[in-house]
Amino acid sequence: MNSISISSSISSITGVNRSRTPLDETCVAPLRCSSGGSLGDDDDTTSSLVTTGSPNVLVVGAGPVGTTAACLLSDRLGPSASVTILERRSDPTRMDDASRMSARLYPMALNERSFDALARARLEDIQGGHKLRGFAVLTKEGRVKQFNLPGQDEDKRILIDWVTWTSNLITLARQKHPRINFQFDTPLRPSAFDVDAQTVTLDNGTVMKYDLLVGADGANSVARTALYGDACTKVLYDGTNVGYRILQGVDPSYLTNDMLRAIYDNDDNTARIFRCGSKKTSIVLFRSCVDPSRIDAMYTGTVALLSDATAYSETVHAIEGLPHSVALAIAASNAANAHNPPSSFGQVRWMREFGKGHVALVGDAAHSVTSSLGQGATTGLGSAVALADAINTDDIAGSVSAYSASRAPQAHALQRMEVLNAYATSGWRNPNASKLWSVIARAASTLGLIGGLLLSRVNSGVRHSTLFHGLIDPSITLRDLENQFLKCISLGVFVLAILTSCLCMLARARMNAALL
Repeated sequence: MNSISISSSISSITGVNRSRTPLDETCVAPLRCSSGGSLGDDDDTTSSLVTTGSPNVLVVGAGPVGTTAACLLSDRLGPSASVTILERRSDPTRMDDASRMSARLYPMALNERSFDALARARLEDIQGGHKLRGFAVLTKEGRVKQFNLPGQDEDKRILIDWVTWTSNLITLARQKHPRINFQFDTPLRPSAFDVDAQTVTLDNGTVMKYDLLVGADGANSVARTALYGDACTKVLYDGTNVGYRILQGVDPSYLTNDMLRAIYDNDDNTARIFRCGSKKTSIVLFRSCVDPSRIDAMYTGTVALLSDATAYSETVHAIEGLPHSVALAIAASNAANAHNPPSSFGQVRWMREFGKGHVALVGDAAHSVTSSLGQGATTGLGSAVALADAINTDDIAGSVSAYSASRAPQAHALQRMEVLNAYATSGWRNPNASKLWSVIARAASTLGLIGGLLLSRVNSGVRHSTLFHGLIDPSITLRDLENQFLKCISLGVFVLAILTSCLCMLARARMNAALL
């Protein structure tokens, strides 16, 4: 899943314009600061906006997207700005080893789009995690098939867990952006916000004034609720009935040599994700991002299945080719945690706009997705960059509107691709999903692959799975990528129609010959 090299001839076929700014920020024309300079240069990561006052910026949420947004805004607004991050959880940089081990260390994949955004915020020096070379799958016959991710820059493909990455970003932010103030253990409720008075009231009675409020507090954002109310989002895909659990520390002796090679790849600092499963459950084995010598497992299924220890044990033991000892360990892990609900894959929540007035929303607060395409954090980082590029202290409200108008089409394109993929790959086993839409989505995905395969024969630079390979290419916008995939589907329909016509003509000719 890397860069797609599309020639001008193929671009004319697909309609993709690759001469775009990075991070699929099509968006905002370069703004002018009060000194008359241009603020549209993507190469200048530290240029600041000359302001007429001392703006106060509050960021709700110290996760990767919130921390990155705070750093970008601090650089953009300059030393006169006050940037504060309010986070309900404790500081992850102070977690002891026991707390870190007990956390839900689910893996996250970062790619070129992610690193482009982090470089803008001067946060690209990631410590922890490891390079991701590709993935492997277990066939029903017990054989291992390995797949390398295309592209050259393995340094910009990282597998890392959420806790390690968040802790690392906060540490870097404190080093490189010392003006940012982090306030942990600061829970907020929607009633704490007064969007008219532009204030946030903390539980201890402290009233904080803001000129710009950034909601980066996830899919259940309190900042979003305070701004728009409870009914401001529309659910495009509901994955809450599908969940996952993490097993930390799979005994390597349980795995076959082929499985071990698939995970470690016999190469320092690189690894593959190893997948196996059935129609009811999927198991992902990966090198731990906390302890590289350890192998962790993430196993998935419906919430009902994972909550039934006996049923899940039977399901995991039925996976063909999976070593009995591995199935036993995963079943035991699930049984030990059956009293706790599994983590949910969440929902694709759509919003018409990403902020108004002096409040902007980024990340899952604005455009939540599931993990179907693994692009939630990356797209959130792109929104943080788009907001920083749009901000102008002479007109905060206008800047927020400009950000929303420019970024929403990009995020909405990803959400539509996410829904298509979620229905095609897992909708048929999701109790919340329409089976009809699952069939339609699987047919559309197949036709898209057929069309993409045909284009790949015309030009070797076009991957037949254009959607997945293009998702980590920062030189192509998400909206253009969606258009390209839709055209691949159309081409697939055309090819299928021709084949069907040929078959019908052949059948008719044979019938006529038989009658004669």
